[in-house]
Amino acid sequence: MLDRTRLQVVGHAILIGIGVGIVVSSFRFLIEKSLKMWQLGYRWAHSNASLILVMIGLLLLIGVFIGKLLKNTPNAMGSGIP
Repeated sequence: MLDRTRLQVVGHAILIGIGVGIVVSSFRFLIEKSLKMWQLGYRWAHSNASLILVMIGLLLLIGVFIGKLLKNTPNAMGSGIP
């Protein structure tokens, strides 16, 4: 028998599942798009050496940003695979 409390729990579970699905799908979509951007930048860097410096600078900025995130949340860890 399904009472009101169980129906609420099932409803919340469905909403949470939909939300998590949207977050994971968005994450994978952004990874795919950023990979294509980096591959394009890598191809462009073959014809323009100054782009290599720009790419190194971007990677350093990303590294500093991630370092600050990890400093604020030292227990954050995972494989990175959703």
